[in-house]
Amino acid sequence: MEILTRDQLVTSFLYALCNRKLLMAMSFLAVLFMALFLGYLVTPSWTATTLLMVQANPRTRLAPFAEGVQSSPPTTAASYAQSLAMLMNGRAMAYEMVRTFGLDERKRQKAQEPANLRERLKMGLVKAMTFPIVILQSLGILQKPPVDWVDKAAEDFRSGFGAWTDIKVVEGTEVISLAIRGESPELATAVANTMARRAGEILVQLAAKASRTTYETYLAEQEEAEAKLAAAEAQLRQFKEANQGVSLPDAIRLKNEEFESVRQSRARAASEREVLARLLDDLERRPRGIAEELVSSPALAANAMIQDLKAALAAKQVRLAALLNEKTPDHPDVVNLRSEIAQQERELMKEIGHTLATMDVQITTLDKESRRLESELMKLPARELTLARLTSQVQLYQELFRGLQAKSEELRVASQSGLADASLMVLDEAYVSPLGEKDSPNWGIIILVGLFFATVVAVGTAFFVEYWRDPVKGRADLESCGIPVLGVVPRLKG
Repeated sequence: MEILTRDQLVTSFLYALCNRKLLMAMSFLAVLFMALFLGYLVTPSWTATTLLMVQANPRTRLAPFAEGVQSSPPTTAASYAQSLAMLMNGRAMAYEMVRTFGLDERKRQKAQEPANLRERLKMGLVKAMTFPIVILQSLGILQKPPVDWVDKAAEDFRSGFGAWTDIKVVEGTEVISLAIRGESPELATAVANTMARRAGEILVQLAAKASRTTYETYLAEQEEAEAKLAAAEAQLRQFKEANQGVSLPDAIRLKNEEFESVRQSRARAASEREVLARLLDDLERRPRGIAEELVSSPALAANAMIQDLKAALAAKQVRLAALLNEKTPDHPDVVNLRSEIAQQERELMKEIGHTLATMDVQITTLDKESRRLESELMKLPARELTLARLTSQVQLYQELFRGLQAKSEELRVASQSGLADASLMVLDEAYVSPLGEKDSPNWGIIILVGLFFATVVAVGTAFFVEYWRDPVKGRADLESCGIPVLGVVPRLKG
């Protein structure tokens, strides 16, 4: 068997290129033409981008028959943004945009009444590829299904290679980036801004439903509080009737009110401390940054440093969203801004930890004060002490009932007006200048990709044909034909 040297391999390589130069040129031109032709078939489009920020509105929920006020479970604005982005990218929104802007009629006209050479070539290719199916349908073997242009347009709008929408939540922020690729600058701008407006309306509608549900819950709690108040008043009245002549001295009443006040303060502090501890744990475990929490905490509201950190963090997140719209995630400006955000997140969590430590000291002090007052009350006369306890219980349920009444009225207004747990703010409206250059197709990229693949195919075709056109490639080729091989004469060097 002949083993080729390096010089022989180079000679063989150059020989194949020179021997098949015409085939290479034809292959190169054919592939380059195909790339340019496919680029021509791509419908020109312009991209309009708008930025939407989902803001969480703080809220608290009264705990009707527990001491104090209990904050609602924390819900992050990031979860609101993710959910809203899913709704915007859903089928319902696609159908609405298709009907609003007549995209189904556009698609029907392209398929049945192509307006230009590009559309006619596309339809010709489609008919050529589906020619067997068309023949079977014309012979009655296959039944031609009715075309739902609305469904087709909606599917093209939200998915596929030529999808109109690109909706995503900017990582580490509460900002939704909405990009629309339209067939004209005016259409792209109109669709993007309409979707942003509809997103705000959807958020209001969903929030109104949630507010109505909460309002109904508060009404049920209000009825229960009213029944508890009636029972407490009846119990106090029965005690007074059974103990004629018993009175409540001012000293005992004041001492009992002081005890109840300390006990309720301790309950409120413990409830708030539990919510803040859960919030801090959630922030430490969350892998994608800190979002605005739906926690209305007096301790956090009173901490000026925490409020400043939260405001600065929100501003930097908005900057990050705008920056990512212009630069890549690996750009130094983006990396530096992410580093600043991470540092402020650590400072915010550290400050929340300090607030928790302060609250622990406050709760310990209230516990000591409560035990001291309770021991003093136990030394007082039993009848007067019971009367004081029942009187305080009636006052407690009266305050609770009045609070639920006020909150129910507030929720009733909120449910009717659409005020919500979250609101939407448009940071940057979409606008594409009619004089602006189209984003797709990009002929520079198409030409570079076409040249690359044309070169690869041309060289590969030359070697492929050269290899398979050689009738005898080695000893095995002769032996497979039944020709005995006595030996191989090596190539002589001159």
